[in-house]
Amino acid sequence: MNKEVLKRRNGILYVNFNDGEDEQLLDMTSLKTPFDSPITFGCSLNGSGNPQRYFKGTLKNMSVKIYE
Repeated sequence: MNKEVLKRRNGILYVNFNDGEDEQLLDMTSLKTPFDSPITFGCSLNGSGNPQRYFKGTLKNMSVKIYE
């Protein structure tokens, strides 16, 4: 089982695998307009907000923690 952690610090998105080093994924500091989108696991959302493209497999032991 892999542990993956996504972090955003100062507008930059990082990923961390199995408590290793943080790796920069995306610099979002130039984004001017914030967006509100729900988190999804095992599918994506279409333009109307409806689920699509379902993952066929097993997802388990997942959690979301938001730190301020």
